[in-house]
Amino acid sequence: MAKCPVCKEEQFGYEWTVTKNGKKWLKNSNGQWHDCPKSTGRYEKQQKYIILKDVDFDFCDGCGKMYYKEETLQKHPTLFGLTLEEHKKKWHPNDEILDDIDYMVLTDEHREILRKKWNKPQPVTKYYLDGKKLRNYNK
Repeated sequence: MAKCPVCKEEQFGYEWTVTKNGKKWLKNSNGQWHDCPKSTGRYEKQQKYIILKDVDFDFCDGCGKMYYKEETLQKHPTLFGLTLEEHKKKWHPNDEILDDIDYMVLTDEHREILRKKWNKPQPVTKYYLDGKKLRNYNK
C-alpha cells in the first residue's frame, strides 16, 4: 500500500515503480498507473490541436484567400473566423477584386504609390486555384 503525494490518499494495490522517464510513480499489479484526479487537471487545460484539411475551407475568388466552411466552424466551436459568405459580405459587397495591398491600412494615395513602387497593378480578373497554386487569370 502506498500513499499518493498529490491527492494524499492511500492507494491499495499500488506499488512505487520507476517510469520510462526514470521517475517513480504508483503502478498496480495489472500494469495500470495511478491516474490521480488532482494531477490530471493541468493536462486537461492544455489546448488540443485541430487538424484541418483543404476540404474544411472555401476559396474566395475575389481575393485568393481561404475561409472556413460553415460546417467546420460548427464541428469545431473553439475555432473563430469568417465564413466565405461573411467575408464576401464585408469585403466584396459589389464583387470587387482585391489584393494584399488593398488590405493594408493605407490611404488611397499611399496605396497607389506602393503599387507603382512594387509594380503591382490593381487586379481586374478573378483568382483561381491551379492545383495548390494561386493564379490570377490575367497573369
